[in-house]
Order: sequence, then structure tokens, then C-alpha cells
Amino acid sequence: MVTSTSKKSQVCAAVLTALLAQQAVAQESDEQAGESNKQTGLEVIEVTAQKRVQSLQDVGISVTALNADAIQRYGIDDISRIELITPGVAFGFIGSDAKIAIRGANSNNTFADNASIAGFFADGVYRPRASQQSQAYFDVARIEVLKGPQGTLYGRNTFAGAVNLTTNRATLGDFDMGVKLGFERFNRRSTETFINQPITDDLAIRVAVQTVRSDGYIKNVGPAGDLGQDDSFNYRLSSYWQPSATFDATVRFTSIKQKGTTPGIFSAEGLPAPVNQDGVTDVRGQILDFGNPAPGSAGTNARFDTPNEVSYDTENKRDNQEDNLTVELNWDLDSVTVKSVSSYTDFSSALDFDGDFSPTPGYAYFWDEAVESVTQELQISSNNDSNLFWTAGAYYSKDQIGFGFSQFRTQTNAPFGTVTDSQGREFTLFNGTESIDPFGAGSFSDYTDFQEIDVTTLGLFFQGEYSISDALTLIAGIRYNEEEKDTTTSFGTSKASDGSFLPGVSKFGINGRPIDLYNYTVADGRAGSETFDIVTWKIGFNYDLNDNSMIYGSGSTGFLSGGLNSNGSSFDQQESEAWEVGMKNRFLDNSLQLNFAFYMNEFSNLVTQRLTFPEGNTSTAVTVSENAGASDVLGFEAEVNWVPTEYWFINAGLSLMDAEYDSFGVTNPFQLNDGLLSSDVNNGLLLLDGATTPWSPDMTLSLGAGHEFNLGDKGTITPYLQFYYSAEYDTDDVSIYASQLQDSYTKTDLRVTWLSLDETLSLELFAENIEDEEVLARTNVGGNNLVQGSYLHPRNYGVKLRYHF
Repeated sequence: MVTSTSKKSQVCAAVLTALLAQQAVAQESDEQAGESNKQTGLEVIEVTAQKRVQSLQDVGISVTALNADAIQRYGIDDISRIELITPGVAFGFIGSDAKIAIRGANSNNTFADNASIAGFFADGVYRPRASQQSQAYFDVARIEVLKGPQGTLYGRNTFAGAVNLTTNRATLGDFDMGVKLGFERFNRRSTETFINQPITDDLAIRVAVQTVRSDGYIKNVGPAGDLGQDDSFNYRLSSYWQPSATFDATVRFTSIKQKGTTPGIFSAEGLPAPVNQDGVTDVRGQILDFGNPAPGSAGTNARFDTPNEVSYDTENKRDNQEDNLTVELNWDLDSVTVKSVSSYTDFSSALDFDGDFSPTPGYAYFWDEAVESVTQELQISSNNDSNLFWTAGAYYSKDQIGFGFSQFRTQTNAPFGTVTDSQGREFTLFNGTESIDPFGAGSFSDYTDFQEIDVTTLGLFFQGEYSISDALTLIAGIRYNEEEKDTTTSFGTSKASDGSFLPGVSKFGINGRPIDLYNYTVADGRAGSETFDIVTWKIGFNYDLNDNSMIYGSGSTGFLSGGLNSNGSSFDQQESEAWEVGMKNRFLDNSLQLNFAFYMNEFSNLVTQRLTFPEGNTSTAVTVSENAGASDVLGFEAEVNWVPTEYWFINAGLSLMDAEYDSFGVTNPFQLNDGLLSSDVNNGLLLLDGATTPWSPDMTLSLGAGHEFNLGDKGTITPYLQFYYSAEYDTDDVSIYASQLQDSYTKTDLRVTWLSLDETLSLELFAENIEDEEVLARTNVGGNNLVQGSYLHPRNYGVKLRYHF
């Protein structure tokens, strides 16, 4: 095992090597400075990472930027494949929640009033829920992954970074249209169409539509359907109006509807539990129990030893919907530019799941989530030719958020026939020996709660860049952030005041979902209110060595919102402080781009989740969040893009990282800790001081290469090979038990694309994850020591046909 000291030495050695290499190549670059301005090699990538349009090479922060061509080349359909080409970024998920990790900070806690460590912005508008980050990409112009806290210009929940998604806007000029058809493994059929129509000289509209249909990639050998089925219909209507040279307006309306079946709520499937010689769960147990059924499923022969294969009786339905209206206005005045971004978003997510992870009927989980958001941001930026460039602004948002978890368990558990209740309703009856479980043999349960939170956010910010000379620019920024949160929790019941079941409910079954059928009452003593405020800052410099090389440095802070638990308690906001030094370079007549950075991060007030049992009810666990410690991260990243000839293109990415908990404690979910009762060791806590943080492999490496072959009047054909390696990493905060560890692995993708001579028609054949690696996305331990997990997508292959008018 590599020690912390040796890993830090590796990082420092990599930095020194990069600095020496840059010094040697920079001498050659000076001689070619005049030639490099021809821009005959790599194209200029424009980004809006600093709230204005800039070349990627002029931005003094670490940004991985993908334009439309790169998105196509890497097969990016959603956020799940970003990690393959972005050093320092890892991806996991549960259910509909994206679990992004950036530079040693992770999004393991997105349940209830917790947010992702990376802010997700679509066309400049923040999306508050992690489930909104998992939506499909279509008609996308650019993706930017910003690494490091973005607390000054972006504000809340950019604790470790941000992801900017920019869609294509309507354009003036000529009519344009395109169609893309996809046919892939698991019977996935997709279509994507756009039409851009100028109306007048200063007005144009654009329509983009995407459909996706697929079978599930998680095979269900039980009586219900496969998991991970997709049934989506998404569209976007946009208009662009430019009545004068100094004013323009862009209006976008996006509707996303993703149905099918969910790959889980807390996980997709069960995993083996660590046990000792006596078969008792022990966090340090060396034996894995592959026959580890959930309560209520004893004797079903369910085993947890086959990734992406389950045996469930519940139809695990998914219904995610979002409608968003965004209006962007831009004015160029005499000395300033004014931008206004206004938005309204209505989002909901409904998931059903098999509660006992087995084909035994009568146990289901339900997750409901809803967000209604209004945002307004006003930016004012200087646009004169002075040495000082500045951006100031104000941000306001109002979020009405609701989320709830329900479980329903019938009284008995083996199918027998049907019965009719006193109201004449027919239900399935379950017979046989009642299951033996810790909650009571065959007991009926209808637990449900729903928490509502009103969040009002205010931000005031300023960032300035002052050029001391043609080469040196100093940067400073500050932001005031304030959040007011109010919460109430309602508990639902399936029975009326006289004790009779409500319509659609019986002890034998439920015809619908608790959120729609139950009566809900606000719980006494479960309300809470809290105001959080913090000032975040940034300082930095950019120094141009020549026209093609820049060195930059920065210190910045960020935060992750504090929150309110369903029992009315609160937890403090998490805070980050980051220091970074990097270089951005273009060499060899603008054909080679080398960007690298060395960084140190400190994360404090980290939050963990703990199971509690309200009112002594041991049959129902309630999850609460609480602050639990801090971590330190040291790392090095490098990205290379090289076009050695007109026909070759090569890319590479490297991440070296040492991420450790300074202090951190989590509740031990297992019965024993090294043979002792968990409650007798550290008051039931696992102390992880010095342990590696989850989703923090000490090394990742990506390599890609493609070559364009000219076929004359038959067009071109381009094979492209992409390789990715990741060292091992943990997939749970409880990082001690064996079944949560993801071993080191590789993934290889191959794409072969034919393009017609007039570039209107293309055909792509591809295979992704050729090794068919079974990679754990996220692991957790639920009630009664049930280990649960989800896997990233298995091998995929298919064909895509594109036509561009």
C-alpha cells in the first residue's frame, strides 16, 4: 500500500517534472510566437467560466471544456461519462441522484436537505437538487467543468466546483436543421432533431426534440420488469432577438420527461455483508455473506453476488419531470455591460422500489421529490479599455422544496389469491408462513413522512482584475451569501379517524402511492428555521510568460449550504478553502496544448448521515445529517491536447491525489466492530481519522487517439480509441468494510466515424467499456445491516446516424 508520505512525494515529483518540461518547451515556443498566432492547429475554445466569454487558455482556473465536437467524440449523453475525460472528477449515483466528486470532495450526502458539492448550472441557472443533474443532454453547445471552489461568482453549493451546461440558442442568418438517430445495446433507440428558423433579420427561433426508449440494463429475474428502462420525451423551444447592436434577448423553454424504471432509490441491488466466523455482521469481518436477504425476505434464496442482476417483484417505476423557462437579456452601454438572467423551474421526481430486495411480495419503498424555483441574477461588467476589468452583481432565488420517503409492507408475504375487503375492493392475498424479520413477523407497516423546506437565497458579489503590466494581472473577489430556511414535516397515515383504511389501501396491498392516497398532518415539534450567512472570497494572479504560456495562482473559498433535518434539528454549512498554482500552454505552432495545476484543499464541517429511530420505533429508521469532521487534499492534474498532423489528434489526462480525513466519524451500521458490540466502541462511532476520502483514487489516467483517413469523394473515416484507468477507491463514508471497495480498473472505448464529403451525413459505430468492467457507483448500509449498492453502466455498443442540412 502506498503511504501518505510517498503519495505526496509522487505528487510533488510530478509537479517538478512538469515545470522543467514547460521551461524547456517554452524556449521553443518563444521562437515560434509569431507563427503560433496563425491558429492553424488547435481551435480556440471559448468558455464563460468567469461570467464572460474568454478563451479557455486565458482563464486562470482549472476548467475542462467540451464543445459540440468533443461531446460527440467522447460519447457524452449525460453527466455519467464526464469522469472519463476530466482529471480529478469521479461519478457515482443512487436512483436519480448524481453523486459527483471533485478533488477529494464527494456528494455522498444528497438525501433530504443536502446538495451536491458541485453546482449544476444550465444556461446560467442553478438547479438545487442532485436528481436534476442526471438529466439527459440534448442540443448542447458546450460543457464546462470548473474545479475548485467557485464561491465568488457562483455562490452556494459550489463547494468543490461547478458544471456549466450551455445549450444551443437560436441564430440569425440561414435556416439550419439536423437529425440524429441512435440504436444501442439494451434495445436503446434515440432520436434528436433540431430546426433553426430565422423569422426576420433580427429574430430567430429554434426547436430541439429528443426521444429515448430502452430496455433495462439491470436484469430482473423476478416477476417485475428490468431496472434502468428509459422512456423519455424532451424538447426545448428558444428564440433570439437582436433589435440593435447593443441589445439582445434569449428565451428558452425546456421540458424534460423521463419515465421508465429506476435503478434504485438508495441503491439498485443488495451487496454481500461482512461477517465474522459466527456469521454476525462485523465492520471488519473478513467473510462476505452473499445470501444476505433484507427483512421480510428470509428463505427466498436471494443472493447478492451478480452485479446488474436482481430478483424483484415490485415494478420499480420512475417519473421525473422538469419544466424550465429562462430569459436572458444583454445590454451593451457606453462603459458597462448589463446581463439579466431570470428563470422559473418546476421539477418533480417519483420513484418506486422493491423494499426487501427480493421476489417476496408485499414490501415497497417510495420516494417523492418536488422543487419549484424562481431565480433572478443581475450582472454589471465593465467594457472599457482600462487596466481594470470588474464584474458586480446580485442574485436572488426562492425555492419551495418537498421530499418524502414512504414504505409499505403487507401483513403476510406469500402469494395465495385474492380477497375482497369490507368496501368491496379486491386485493392480492399472501399466504404461507409469515416471514421472520426483526420488525415483527409479517407485520403491517405504512410509515411515511414528507418534509417541506422554503429557501430564500441572496447573494451580492464583486470580482475585479487589474493589469499591473502587459504580463501581470491581479484578481480579487468577494461575495456575501445569505440563506433563510424554514421547514415542516408531515406524517402520513393510511387510515381514517375511525380506524378504517383510506380508499386504495388495505393491509393486503396498496393501489397507488402513499403521497397520493394517505392523509398527512404536520408533526408537532418537527418544525425548524435557520439563517445561514457567509462571506466567500478569491485572490489570484495571471502572468503571461509569452503569447502562448501563462502561469496562474489563486486562493478561493466556497461552501455547501447548511440544512434542516426532518426532526427540526439543523447542521452547519460545510466550508472549503483551496489554493492552486497552474500553467496553461500552447506549443509547436499551436498544435500542442498542455495545461496542468497543483492544488491544496481544506474541507471543514463535513456532514455525515446517521440513522435514528423516532419515538423508539425500531421498525423505521429516519436519516439525519450532522457535521462530523474535516479533510485535507493535495493533488496534481494535467491535460494534454495534441494535433501532430492535419489528420492526427491525441488527448491525455492525469490526476494524482492524496485525500485524507483530518478527523471524521460515522455511525457503525453493523452489529460488531472487530468482534465487539458496536455501541461499546467509541459510542458506536467509527473514527476515520487519516483514512482516504471516498471517490478519491490516488491516480487516474486517460489516453485517447484518433486518425482521419481521407477516402476522396467518399468522405473520411476516423477511428478513435479512448482508454481510462482508475486506481482503487472507497464508495461509502463507512470505508472499512470490504464489499464497498472498488478495485482498480480500466475502461476502453472505440469509435469509428464515417463523414460524407460535404459533411452533411455521418455514421458512427462504437463500443464503450469494452472490458465490461463492473464498477461500483456508490455503496451504503441500510437498516438491519443490509449492504446496498449500484454499478455504473456495463458494456455498451451501437450505431449513430447523423444528418446535418
